[in-house]
Amino acid sequence: MTSPTSGERAVSAENYRHRLWLFAYLIAILPLSGFWLYGLMDIDEGLYASVIRTMLATGDWMIPRIEGEVWMEKPVLVYWLNAPFIALLGDTFGPRLGSVLCSIGTLVLCAEYVAKRFSDAAGRWTLVVLGTSLLFVAVSRMLLADPPLTLLMAGAFLSFWESLIGNRRWRLVTAVCLGLGVLAKGPYLVAVFAALAGVTYFREPSLRPSFRGYWPTGSLLFALVVAAWYFPVYLSQGGALVGEFILDQNVGRLMGTDEAHRTDGIQQLLFFPVVILVGAAPWSFHLFRAWPRGPRRSAGGPAILPQEAAFCRYIAHAFLILLILFTLSSSQLPHYIVPAVPFLAILVGIRMSLDGPVESSKLRRWGTGALSVGLLVLVNSLTIFYYHYSGQAEAHRFAEFVRNRPEPVVNFQLPRRNDLPPADLRVNETSLPSFAFYARKDVRGVESLLRPALRREPLLVFTRSGRITDKVKGQVERQGARLVRVDVGFPTRYFELHRLEPEGPR
Repeated sequence: MTSPTSGERAVSAENYRHRLWLFAYLIAILPLSGFWLYGLMDIDEGLYASVIRTMLATGDWMIPRIEGEVWMEKPVLVYWLNAPFIALLGDTFGPRLGSVLCSIGTLVLCAEYVAKRFSDAAGRWTLVVLGTSLLFVAVSRMLLADPPLTLLMAGAFLSFWESLIGNRRWRLVTAVCLGLGVLAKGPYLVAVFAALAGVTYFREPSLRPSFRGYWPTGSLLFALVVAAWYFPVYLSQGGALVGEFILDQNVGRLMGTDEAHRTDGIQQLLFFPVVILVGAAPWSFHLFRAWPRGPRRSAGGPAILPQEAAFCRYIAHAFLILLILFTLSSSQLPHYIVPAVPFLAILVGIRMSLDGPVESSKLRRWGTGALSVGLLVLVNSLTIFYYHYSGQAEAHRFAEFVRNRPEPVVNFQLPRRNDLPPADLRVNETSLPSFAFYARKDVRGVESLLRPALRREPLLVFTRSGRITDKVKGQVERQGARLVRVDVGFPTRYFELHRLEPEGPR
């Protein structure tokens, strides 16, 4: 029997390596599937989708608008990214695909870079840790600005490190990623990068000579990317851009003027550490062990190389700066901290690899596989349950019903009202902007049905159950109009549809 040649052994080893990577990618990407099984969740997903629908309908790709009004809460990248998928794939598969692809890009970027600079085992562990972190998975499946921001932040920070230890031209990639990041969520990314670069300069004296070069060219690239949207919008909407977006949405949220999401005291200090601890479990429990203190490759083995140790410190500083920044901010929501999760995954992935690769034992293979499948089932089942339990599914059925009706549509008193008792606790009492997205038509929100503009022609009134009271009907009838409830042909619980007819009974 002929023994395999060295070339055949090399091919066999390479094939085995590819299978190991395929296994790791399957574990990491599997929890992202199923995002098309339920509709958009209000309020954030509905707002972004409504802006995209307006952009597609009007052809105005610069100015975000909702109900015809300029809406500057977020810059433009989330709309530019997702609009093509919605236009091509529709409102079931399209809205979240951009976010999912960005998150897959983050997985690939972090895993391949760690594999290049450390080892295949460290890269695969990074891939598995990040892909099975609940917080990363949950946000990756949503139409939000955070998935593209997370990819761009990881790209900016890793390319900057590469420019310090390798080719300095990578700094140009850093500049482009930072510029796109500002288009994704605003200028705070520049402050985070400046803090990280400053800490690295002072903590890593051996790298200081590498800081020289490509800053003017990089700054020009950054400015050109940012100006592609900010400059024309400033010329058109200067006051709204500066006041609503930069001051309210960036400076204001950092300073705590956003009362809806504000926390204080001990809750403010503990909020994001707890979110990280729970949202990245079980991997977050390894963070203390993974924190750079000169770890060894194996028990009794040699210490990691100085450059590898410096990289671990760099990644730890990136994670810590983000955690401190968001903790000091009084406006806090769980998904704000998602851009820090890839850096946690890199640290934990490198540390786990020192104990052996993912595939080194049946326990690890089956354990990580079970975690991936369990996360897939958990996220899909909980989200589908909430989608129906909160009334979102029913609202979207109403939207599909009115889609082909000729009458204009208004939303009547959808948000929570202080003069009325709250609805069923399970109901999402927001303005439900996703209704207009699924209705595929302009839908105005109104608080009164007595305005003359509403009674010039028949229109459909979508509202919550109980909002059309006898008092409201009487007021409408005294104005020479009437409200007739529409039979939509399916069971309803949370919402109603009425037809407002400008003339009384004939």
